[in-house]
Amino acid sequence: MNWLVISYYWTVLLNLGQLGPTTYANGSVFYPEFTQPISYPFANNIFVNETLFRIYTTYLSDVILPLLNITANIEWLPLTSTNRLQPATRTFQRSYSCQVRTLKTGWVFSVFSVDFTIMSSLYLVTRLLVELLWEKKHGKGRTLLDELTSRGRE
Repeated sequence: MNWLVISYYWTVLLNLGQLGPTTYANGSVFYPEFTQPISYPFANNIFVNETLFRIYTTYLSDVILPLLNITANIEWLPLTSTNRLQPATRTFQRSYSCQVRTLKTGWVFSVFSVDFTIMSSLYLVTRLLVELLWEKKHGKGRTLLDELTSRGRE
């Protein structure tokens, strides 16, 4: 489990262009202060530290791959100053697909279905309350529906 979590962590940081973690000081109760980053050294990065790289690749070759029934004769090159991760700059692009507000098609159906749902729920709750009050006032066994149908026959 350790191998999986650590490998995933450093791979995600690599995809974000970082070799070491970065945290931010608390600015207020809910928001960090993004203008004051705290960068940590990347000495524990398994793709930079030669000893950790050897430990994790050996574990991958000796334990993980045999557990998955994968036979691979992999020879890992040792980390050197040229065979090591280098920091990279990554850019996040933020864009919005809709710049102009327009009325969407099909809005009538959406409004009608929401209104119908709310109105039918209110009708059912009102009907239940009227039935309960009627039964409480006129006794058990005789519902409002029975009363209305018997009046219609008279």
